Amino acid sequence: MINSISFCILHFGQSDASLDACISGIRGQRVPDSEIIVCGMEGKNPHARYIRNADWARSGELNMMRNALCAGASKDFIVFLESDIELSPGWYEKISGADCLDIAGSSVRTPGGTRCVDWACAVELGNGRLPYPLQYDEWTDRAYIRAWLMLMRKSVWDNVKFDWGLQIDRDDDVDFCLRAAAAGYRLGVFPDARAVLSADAGKFAARRHVTFEEPQRIADGFTEAFGNGKTAFNAMDYDRAISHFEKAAAVVPASSAAWSHIGWSHYYKLRYAEAVKAFDAALLLSPEHHFALRGRGWAHIQTGKYAEAAADLAKALEYIKGQERQAWHEAMRGLGWANYHGGNFDEAVKRFTELAQRTDAKEKGVISEALSAAGWSHFRKNGFNEAADYFNRALKDCGPDMAAHAAEALRGLDLAVQKQREARLGAPAVEAAQCAAIRRTRFEKLKSSIKDRIKTLKSGIERFIMLRD
Repeated sequence: MINSISFCILHFGQSDASLDACISGIRGQRVPDSEIIVCGMEGKNPHARYIRNADWARSGELNMMRNALCAGASKDFIVFLESDIELSPGWYEKISGADCLDIAGSSVRTPGGTRCVDWACAVELGNGRLPYPLQYDEWTDRAYIRAWLMLMRKSVWDNVKFDWGLQIDRDDDVDFCLRAAAAGYRLGVFPDARAVLSADAGKFAARRHVTFEEPQRIADGFTEAFGNGKTAFNAMDYDRAISHFEKAAAVVPASSAAWSHIGWSHYYKLRYAEAVKAFDAALLLSPEHHFALRGRGWAHIQTGKYAEAAADLAKALEYIKGQERQAWHEAMRGLGWANYHGGNFDEAVKRFTELAQRTDAKEKGVISEALSAAGWSHFRKNGFNEAADYFNRALKDCGPDMAAHAAEALRGLDLAVQKQREARLGAPAVEAAQCAAIRRTRFEKLKSSIKDRIKTLKSGIERFIMLRD
């Protein structure tokens, strides 16, 4: 049973009448042991204690206000309210059993009865999150409670605290709830505990989604378009994929994922300039998006911009996590070829060798290709002995169903062995051997010609004898 509550009100631009209504609603709950603390703009209600800081209120630094309120709270539980919230009669009676949770929400409605953002799922779209409505009995590890009405144990704040640097438009309450859940605290909502968000929603209302209609429309529209795009992309219907991904980007222009998929779709259609433009758009939104970095790197390889390709692919490797093996393979392989075509053969050998060494032994195709590529890199720098060694190793990793890989390695090995032989014989001997080969060829042609002539002569004599007889 919750008996001891510090009601902490954030007052950042709403009218004094709104603040008075908020305080009146609190006092009407008749909590056995409570206090009311207000932080932000000036207030005159005699039933509250004030922590005045108009600068925080004007700039929307609500987490600064929340942390100051928590530091000054003396009760076991804290209830955050913004001063445009009015607790409905009986709210305390319905929430008093919430001590089974560590952080609890309530049902918040507009004066017209529309459900406000109270218990939501944080949907990642673009470079931010949108609130997607959860049923009150639903749970997900992305769930959060909107902090314009949030009850929590003071001990939660002692261990988690609000991020001082996050302002009102930077997912301040989302960040707190997700970190609290990750720390093992229990979150939930008591829907019978009701409150109303007054019409006086304050100057920051336009910067936050008040109700679910708009974010739900955006999330559903993006999810449908992006999902259709992925289906077409996986089916290699890239023009149709582009059409769907462009619709997704129109719904959420800040979606680096949509722009990255547009880029890759153009890449597979060999439209490299268009691909680079789309990857540029993705990376402008999210510079660490390695899917886009890899795509732009490969597009640069195809257009001969090898230094730019190497820079993009090396940067992509910095952001690829250990479990993303396919992405790592693709970036490392591209980095090897970018250096190879750019003439940096030592760096190419390093990258191809690392790719072969760090690839699972079952992936023989990847290993064989990497070893052959390292062989060609040595070959291009006249390291024919090393090249032959790598081509031999590539052949050993070729299975019976890898004819193309084997043919490539064998071709490289033949050329490397020929160059080794030439190096051992020396240039004059090579020239002499070439002349001897030419003479042998000419001699064989001469022999063949003489044979043909003798055959023709014999045939003529035989016809003459037959005619004479």
